[in-house]
Amino acid sequence: EPKEKKPKKEKKPKPPKPPKPPKKPDNSPVIPIKGLLLNLVLAISLIVMAILTVNTLPEKIRISNAKQTFAAGKYGETYAALSGKATYKDPKVQELYDKTAMLYNLEHRWERYQSFIKMEKYDYALNELLVSYGIYSSNIEQAKAMGIEAEYQKFGENVKQALQDKFNVSGEKALEVYNSTTRKKYTI
Repeated sequence: EPKEKKPKKEKKPKPPKPPKPPKKPDNSPVIPIKGLLLNLVLAISLIVMAILTVNTLPEKIRISNAKQTFAAGKYGETYAALSGKATYKDPKVQELYDKTAMLYNLEHRWERYQSFIKMEKYDYALNELLVSYGIYSSNIEQAKAMGIEAEYQKFGENVKQALQDKFNVSGEKALEVYNSTTRKKYTI
């Protein structure tokens, strides 16, 4: 038997939607493009200026302080102020760095020598003097060319005097030991 079709339900009429209120016109003023661009350029300029100031001002202060400490003979402080960059764009600053590195190398070794003497580690103290005198002798011509001969010779003379006074080793003997090719020959 065929199935009887059910009668369709009558749909209830939907209540009418309330009409939407008309949109209010936008009465805000139009932003002029010229003013917007002017403000944008000004903001970008200020940001760039702030970034440049933050990046260059501390370096200029650091270099100024390094020049003062170098003039005062504080090569360790100068080296610390300039370290962090192996090369500088300004040739005068690069020259200051190179001079400082050369002088600080001997100054630092002299300080190590003094520490080893205080700790009564005489073999280490002697080693510092031998290496210092070897470096001094190797670089004296370069120090002359850089214009730091007087300061450099002061360290060299101190090292030579300490070798003679503390260990009875001449400068020539110190160079012989420093330039020796084997560890066995590196003894006095």
